[in-house]
Amino acid sequence: MQSPTKFFDLSRLTLVQKLALLGVVAMGGLLFIAAGYATLRFAGDQFEATVRKTTHFGDLLAELETDSLQLRLYEKDFYLTKDKRYLDQYAAVQKNLFKTLDEARKSAPENLRPTLDETLKNWNVYADLFKQTTELMVQMGLDENLGLHGTLRDAVHEVEALVTEQKALPLKVSMLQMRRREKDYMQRGDLVYLEKMAAERKTFAAALGEARLPPEVQNTITALMAQYQKDFEAFVVGDQALKAAAQSAQAAFDKVKPLLARLAQAKTAIVEDAENSLVEFRTVGDLGFAATILLVMLALGAFLAFIIGSIVMPVKHLMTVVDKIAQGDTQARANMQSFDEISALGRQFDMMVDQREAVSAKIQHENEVLNNSIIELLQAVARLAQRDLTAKAPVAEDVTGPLGDALNLLAEETVKVLHRVVEVAGDVSEVSQQVKMQSDAVITIAAQERYEVEQATVELNDAAKTMLDVVRLALTCNTAAQKAIENTDKAQETVLGTVQGITAIRDTIRETEKRIKRLGERSQEIGSVVAIINGIAERTHILALNASMHAASAGEAGKGFAVVAGEVQKLAENARQATAQISALVNNIQVETADTVITMNNAISQVVNGTALAEQAGEEMRETRDTTAELVQLVQRIAANSTAQSKTSRRLLERAQQIQQGSEQTHGQLQAQAKLTAKLETLSHDLVQSVGVFTLPDNRPNKPKDDSFQFDETLITHLVSEY
Repeated sequence: MQSPTKFFDLSRLTLVQKLALLGVVAMGGLLFIAAGYATLRFAGDQFEATVRKTTHFGDLLAELETDSLQLRLYEKDFYLTKDKRYLDQYAAVQKNLFKTLDEARKSAPENLRPTLDETLKNWNVYADLFKQTTELMVQMGLDENLGLHGTLRDAVHEVEALVTEQKALPLKVSMLQMRRREKDYMQRGDLVYLEKMAAERKTFAAALGEARLPPEVQNTITALMAQYQKDFEAFVVGDQALKAAAQSAQAAFDKVKPLLARLAQAKTAIVEDAENSLVEFRTVGDLGFAATILLVMLALGAFLAFIIGSIVMPVKHLMTVVDKIAQGDTQARANMQSFDEISALGRQFDMMVDQREAVSAKIQHENEVLNNSIIELLQAVARLAQRDLTAKAPVAEDVTGPLGDALNLLAEETVKVLHRVVEVAGDVSEVSQQVKMQSDAVITIAAQERYEVEQATVELNDAAKTMLDVVRLALTCNTAAQKAIENTDKAQETVLGTVQGITAIRDTIRETEKRIKRLGERSQEIGSVVAIINGIAERTHILALNASMHAASAGEAGKGFAVVAGEVQKLAENARQATAQISALVNNIQVETADTVITMNNAISQVVNGTALAEQAGEEMRETRDTTAELVQLVQRIAANSTAQSKTSRRLLERAQQIQQGSEQTHGQLQAQAKLTAKLETLSHDLVQSVGVFTLPDNRPNKPKDDSFQFDETLITHLVSEY
């Protein structure tokens, strides 16, 4: 069996081909994953569609249950309130319920369709019975003014009106007893009250026969009672039919309830099964898809490792060879036989190493010859380093020849320069001594000027501080004057407000005085009314006394009236006592009112005097404010002039400070110049001593002192040609 390497030799492929092959394999793996995902997604959509259909059926059953509960609620509301609006709502919900039932029958499983058919059948029966019940309730009357209830009410009211008009007390009492039995039956529905109603009608008929009423009135009452009895019997028949219809409707709904409960249980089971199946399908699908991804990723990882190995191993081999050569093993070679780019790089690397070895041998021979020339050149440089400028460097035929010639030329030119440096150093030393003496004189004069400037600056600074204090004092006075004006304005406003408040108080007191006077007038009217009530009470007392006398003369029949007359007499006596107390209170109120009016007049006089004093205080405050305003203007002028003078002093101070800074800078520069002059003198002396250490030839160039050193162009040309 051939190995994968023999079966598919990657050594014959280039890097681009290997990477392309890796991309193709990765794309195939991704396509495989995408195909698996698409298949899983399609199957999931199909399964979810089935689950949604099942869930929709469950929603229909839930809606059916909700509609049934809503119908029962509207039914109870109608029974309790007898409001027809609940019938309209009941009809709308019932229409939706039948629609939901029909839709549920179409999408229901085969095992639930019989239950839904039976539910629809029983619900139709219940709906018909409820409709019959509502019609009977409307016929009976939804309130006491409608239907049989209204007819019965009208009939009994006619009888009651006629009996009341005839003032027949036994008939009235019997009529009230019949109404009581009627209400008892309407509220309780017990047939016992019908028997009591019949017995009471007999009592009414007997009382009607004994009553001394005109024949036509008796006939009318008899006819009205007959109509009332007929209407009541019709009401009883309708009430019994209504109860029977309501019981039948309840029985029909009792048949629907277990069917609805069975459908609710089926809905719960169906929804739970659908949800569990969907969860199980999703779990299995997710696990399968994850396993597919894992297998594809493992396969791609193995192939990727195989490709990477075919690339990394040659690179590691090449790096090992490079490390050996770096460690000094010049015989190490890559010897790579593959056909990819890395192998081509290894072969080129081997060729480069071979060429490097050949060049290295040639360079080593040239270095030996060059080293001998450099040693001779270094010996000449060593003599020059010992300040012996008479030494000459050897001029060889190799690359060091131009360098030796250049060193010889450099030594000759250095000799010329050093001779010139000695002469210049002497001249610089003499000039630097003269400059130092001149600098010392200038420094002395500058020090005296700086002292004078410092004194002037101190005096200007004191003057500026004094002027600044004057400005601050003027500003403080200005602020105090402004506050005085503000306080005066506030005090004036307060006085004006006080005047206005006092005026308002005066108006209020006047209005209060008027009202108190009107109150006194009203109290006089109350006294008149009390006098009238007192007269009525006296007359009532006399009438009650007369009534008591007449009742006493009537004997036993007038005892009740005598008691009433006694109570009326007591009430009249109490009224007389109350009117006396009210009269006393009214007199006290009139006295207090008169005193209050006098006090109000005194208060008004005091308020007028206070108003005059407040106005006088306001006028004096206004004059004080004008005087303070003039003072503020004068202080502001002083502050403005002081501020201008302070700014002028500040500018003079700044200029004096600038002059002082300039003098200090001048003094500093002169000090620095003196130091530089001294340093220049020292350096010129050191320069002469430094040049003196060189060994120079006796011949000196015959050139003027002020000629500068220049290289000869012929010398440069000679060096270039020799090189």
